Amino acid sequence: MQKYDAIGTVLVSHNKSLTPTVVNNGYANMLHSTKNTSDGSVVYPLASLQNTMTGAMIQQLINAKKLTATTTLSKYYPKVAHSKTITIQQLLTMTSGIKGNIKTPDDQVTEDQAYTNAVKALTSTNKHTFTYSDINYVLLAGIISQVTGKSYTQNLQSRILNKLGMKNTYIVNENQPEFTAIKAVGYNDTNNNDYQNSQAVSYPTLSSLPGTGNVLTTPSDYYKFVLGLQNGKVLTTKGYQALTGYSTKYSGGMYVNQKAVKYNNGGYAGTGFNTGYYASDGNQKVVVALLNQSPLKNKMTPATFLNKMNTIATYY
Repeated sequence: MQKYDAIGTVLVSHNKSLTPTVVNNGYANMLHSTKNTSDGSVVYPLASLQNTMTGAMIQQLINAKKLTATTTLSKYYPKVAHSKTITIQQLLTMTSGIKGNIKTPDDQVTEDQAYTNAVKALTSTNKHTFTYSDINYVLLAGIISQVTGKSYTQNLQSRILNKLGMKNTYIVNENQPEFTAIKAVGYNDTNNNDYQNSQAVSYPTLSSLPGTGNVLTTPSDYYKFVLGLQNGKVLTTKGYQALTGYSTKYSGGMYVNQKAVKYNNGGYAGTGFNTGYYASDGNQKVVVALLNQSPLKNKMTPATFLNKMNTIATYY
């Protein structure tokens, strides 16, 4: 981390029966001399790593026969163009033909307002090749809410956070979240000078992305979720295999194009935040990295750094 000036906190686990190793580097808030940590006193925006949480809850609903992979979007969002030919599976695999970006609202929005904004922001192309767009997972969050009759927040809290004891994880919606943890600040490295151009991810931005970017957490808490995906607390091994088997590239919030390992990465445009994780099938090795400064030294991409951490996890 020091070699590549990776500012943030990284968790590495080589064996799920052992205590994982957590390494912190640099400051979460330079102005207040608050160091990066995974003890819960500092939380980081999760970005697209949240997609896997949303995908897991969709899989739970499929397992409970409240949805199917072939259920069409028209049942829940009929105003979306071509919704009769867009399936849950295509939303999970980013092959729905939906593209677009959600603009940050002026103020925090409700979940229902976020879903409405997402529908307004999207373009439905009727082309079903892989195209990454957060809107797919915002719509999946809305579908979870419609199917269960409860908000996405309520579902995430009861189905995942409470079950796994993720006490340092917070969901941002229309209400200012009540927590004492410090929200990490994002920075840029400019001409080899750290902690430039400080950028916090705003609450309006977070609230506009239910299902795909409105969670704050720590690597240690997210590690509990990664384990829960395969140990029966969130999904069984069979359910995990189903969630990751809808495509050969991206499925259920994870890239699945490498043998026996799943991974993801995320960030927020215009900030220094980069998030990522690797998890082997069976969770014998896991990496969770939440970084709050970019770029890394030697022109290393966050994805390459994460892959290096995965190598360390393999042999640590």
